[in-house]
Amino acid sequence: MGGNRQAVSVVLDEALRVRLTSLAGSTRGQVRAVLRAKIVLAAAAAASNAAIARTLGVSVNTVRKWRGRFTAAGMEGLNRDHADVNAAKNTKAAGHAVSACGDLGTSRSVKQEPVSRATGRTPS
Repeated sequence: MGGNRQAVSVVLDEALRVRLTSLAGSTRGQVRAVLRAKIVLAAAAAASNAAIARTLGVSVNTVRKWRGRFTAAGMEGLNRDHADVNAAKNTKAAGHAVSACGDLGTSRSVKQEPVSRATGRTPS
């Protein structure tokens, strides 16, 4: 099951390639953003997910996630905050109230409680 999945193809125009190359070589950028840029550049060079993961010292799932997000939404897809906003919207759409305190990048969990579709309130 799913053992030989084809990796999502990444195609970059010259402007995106320059932007990602600059970010990947940055010593002042956020470590996560630099890693994501390196993943996308390697994916655009037709490297396999496993090879990218080995080279960068991350899991294959990490490579799949960022390769897919870039393919779906371009540079915006690499923005972690953007991903958190979408996750919160999806959670709310599924009928859960989201109550988040502080930085979502910490290990604290986000409290989710069911919401009544009729009243829009959390049941007591």
